[in-house]
Amino acid sequence: MKQRLELFNLEVPLSRDPGKDDIGIHDAVLSAISTRLGMRPDMPSLLSADVSIVRKSFDGRWKKDGEPKFVYTVDVRVDRGTAAKLKLRVKEGRMEPAPAPAAATAAAPASAVWSTEAAAPRVLVVGSGPAGLFAALALAQAGYKPIILERGQPVEVRGRDIGALFARKILNGESSNLCYGEGGAGTWSDGKLTTRIGKNSVDGAIMRSALQRVCGARAQARAAAAVKKTQAASGWCEVQRCSAEAGELQDVRAVLEALVQHGAPDRILVDGKPHLGTDRLVRILRGMRQYLQELGAEYRFGTCVKDVVVRGGKVTGVELTDGTVLPADAVVLGIGHSARPLYERLLDGGLHLEPKVCARDVSAEPWLRAPICDYTQGIAVGFRVEHPQDLIDYIQYGAFSAEYGALSAEVLRGKGPVPVADYKLVADLGGGRACYSFCMCPGGQIVPTSVDPREVCVNGMSFSKRGSKWANSALVVNISPDDMRDFGGDGPLRGVYWQQEMERRAARAGGGDLVAPVQTVPDFLSGAAEPSAPLPTSSYRLGVRAAPLHELYPAAVTQGLKDALAAFEARLPGFATSPAALLHGVETRTSAPVQIARDAASLQCVSAQALYPTGEGAGYAGGIVSAAVDGARVGRAVVAALAAFRPAAGAGSTADTLSHGSLALRGHGAVAEQVVAVAQKADDHRHPAVHWHHLKAQWSQAVKGIQPCEEELEMPQDYRLHLSSQRVLEHRKPGEVFEMEL
Repeated sequence: MKQRLELFNLEVPLSRDPGKDDIGIHDAVLSAISTRLGMRPDMPSLLSADVSIVRKSFDGRWKKDGEPKFVYTVDVRVDRGTAAKLKLRVKEGRMEPAPAPAAATAAAPASAVWSTEAAAPRVLVVGSGPAGLFAALALAQAGYKPIILERGQPVEVRGRDIGALFARKILNGESSNLCYGEGGAGTWSDGKLTTRIGKNSVDGAIMRSALQRVCGARAQARAAAAVKKTQAASGWCEVQRCSAEAGELQDVRAVLEALVQHGAPDRILVDGKPHLGTDRLVRILRGMRQYLQELGAEYRFGTCVKDVVVRGGKVTGVELTDGTVLPADAVVLGIGHSARPLYERLLDGGLHLEPKVCARDVSAEPWLRAPICDYTQGIAVGFRVEHPQDLIDYIQYGAFSAEYGALSAEVLRGKGPVPVADYKLVADLGGGRACYSFCMCPGGQIVPTSVDPREVCVNGMSFSKRGSKWANSALVVNISPDDMRDFGGDGPLRGVYWQQEMERRAARAGGGDLVAPVQTVPDFLSGAAEPSAPLPTSSYRLGVRAAPLHELYPAAVTQGLKDALAAFEARLPGFATSPAALLHGVETRTSAPVQIARDAASLQCVSAQALYPTGEGAGYAGGIVSAAVDGARVGRAVVAALAAFRPAAGAGSTADTLSHGSLALRGHGAVAEQVVAVAQKADDHRHPAVHWHHLKAQWSQAVKGIQPCEEELEMPQDYRLHLSSQRVLEHRKPGEVFEMEL
C-alpha cells in the first residue's frame, strides 16, 4: 500500500531538463523529488511508474542562486513504510496529500428510455464553436442525435476561403471567414487553453480545488477568503456566473482530455500555459466531427439561423434565413460574438438581453487579480500591438549567465527547449478602469476578423510552433456607459452599435479594402499627426496604412491606453519606446457586448423555455476552454431536462397496464407543446386503448378550441398518435405536422 502525495514547486534547472516539449519522468525530476522527500541512499529508489506530472511551467527569471528553471507539480506514490521512516509532514505549498481522483460519470444512453428513434426528442445546436461542439458532445454521448446548424463551412473549405482572403482580399462575409465556420472564431487564433475557471470565481469549492493544486490547502483558504472579501466589497460577487459549480474543474480536465483524444498533444494536460495553434485545431475539429457523426450527430453547414420560434413562452424550433422552420424540442444557442443580426431578432422577439458594460464606480481590483477579459461583467476595446518576437524574447529573458549565454538564443523560433517568450500586463488606471493585455500571441500574426468590408477589426493567431518573427497582443481598456452614451441609448445592444462604429472608423482610417490603420507606439504616445519615421514591417497581410489612432477612440479610452503603455514600459523596457512597436486598429471583439439572460439553475433562457444560451456569443464564456466547459454544462442540462419527460422504461412495448404514461402534444403554430398525464390500459400490445376523455381538455387547450374527432385518432405500432382532423390541418403552417407521441 502506498501513500499518495502531491509536491509543489519542484525546480529543475534548464540545463538538466529536456525542455518545454517533454513531459516525461526523467532523472532530474526523480532527483528533485528525492531531495524534497529527504530520501537517504539506503532507501529504495523512486520509480518512474510511481510519479505523475501534474503541471510543468517555465520560470525564465534570472536569479542569483542559479539559472532559469522548469517548475513541476508532481503526484508521487511512496511506500508507507518509507514514508514513516522519513517522518513526512504536510507543508503548504510544498507537500500535501494528493487529492482523490475525480469519479467518472456517464449519462445513460437515450436509446434505453426511448422506445423508437422517431420518438426521441429533437435537439438543435446552433453554432459549431467550442460551446456548441461540447454541448453536442454531451448530448451525443447521452444517446441523443443533435443536429448542429453552422452558418459557416467545414474547416477544409474555410481554410481555402481564408487563404483567398489573405492572398486576394476576397472576403466571404456571409459564411466563411475568421469568425464564421466550423470551430468558431477561435479556430484561427493562438489556440490558448488557459482559462479563469477555478481561479477567480467566488464559489468556494472551485477556488479550493484550483488553488490547492497550485499552492496548497492552507494558502488556498487564505487566498479564497481575501478574494471573496475584495469582490464583495467592490460589487464583483458574480465574476463568473458560468463557474457556479465546483464540478467545472473536472469539466476543464474533460475538455482537455477530449482534445487529446482527437489529436491534441498530451502535454496540454500538464503544460502551465497550454496552447494548440491553428494547424492543430483544424485537425482536432476534423476528428471531433467524425466522432460526433459516428455517435449519430448531424452537421448542416451553410445553414444560417435567422430567429428562434417561440410559442407560448417555449422555443419550438428555429427559422433559417431561407424561411425554413426546423422544429425542435430544445435549442442550444451557441452563437459567436459576431452574430449581430441574430441579436437584433432575438431582442425584437421579446427575449431578455442585457448589455455587458461595467459601471464606473466598480473597483478595478478584479482586473488586476486576473488580467484577462471578464466575459460576464463588461467589454473592453483597444488596439493590437505588435513587436519583433526577438525583442520580446530579449526583454523577457535577456542573458542569465556567462557560461550558458543568452537565454533568448535558446528559443529558436519555437523549436528550442525554451518557450517563446510572452507577457501578461495589467495597469490600474483608477476610476474603475484598467488596461491589460489580452490573447497574447507569441510567434504569431495579426489577422482580420471583419465580416463586413465596411468594417475593420483585428485579432491574433499563431501556429503550434509559434515560429513567426512577430509577437502580438491586444491592449484593451474596459468600457463604461459614459463611453457609449450616444450609441443606442440605454438599450441592450448599445455595445454592439458602439463596436460597429469603432470598426467603421478604423475602416475609414485604413482607406478601405480591409487595410488596417496603424501607428507606432511612440507616435501614439506623443500624439503625432504624421509618422515620425518609416513604419516597421507588419504581419497583417491585407496591408497597413499610417493613421492617427490616438484620435479614433473616445478621449478617456485613449488616455487610459497611454497611461498604461507608460506603466508597461517601466516593467518591460523597450515595450513602448521601441520604434518597431506598432499598434493596429481596432481590437473590439474581446468578448460579446451582450448577454442573453438565462436561469442559473436550469440554464434555460429566462424568457423562453427549452432555449439554452451558451458560450461566448451568449455572454457566458471568453475563450476556447471556458466556452467548451459552458457548452458541456448546457449539454448536460438539456439531457437532464429531457430525461424528466421521458416515458417510463418499457412504456408502450408490452401489454401490461400503462399507468400515468407520458403523452406529449407536439407541434407549433396553433399548438403549444405540453406534457400530460394519461391513465390507460393496454388491451393489445399493438393498439393500446386510449380513452379520449383523458385527452380532450388538454388537446382543446393546446389548439385553442380546435377539437379533432375521436374516431380520427389512430395508434400505429410505434405508438405515435397521428392527428388528421381537417380542422387542425386548416390551421397548420405549410409542412407542419401535428402529432402526439407516447
